[in-house]
Amino acid sequence: MISDSELATLRKLHRHMIDGQLVPSCFNCAYFVEKEEQCVRWKVRPPAATIVYGCESWEGDIPF
Repeated sequence: MISDSELATLRKLHRHMIDGQLVPSCFNCAYFVEKEEQCVRWKVRPPAATIVYGCESWEGDIPF
């Protein structure tokens, strides 16, 4: 079992990896509109696992 502080550290690391596009996720995909929770490529709300892990159509955001 991990402690609360270890869990907090892991959550920060996970967020850092998503924000830095080190791992694919809908949250850092050019096709995802977070406000609407919609993938503009497929015109649907992705399933939860896809939002977290990304999909084969993942394309990173332009960093500027």
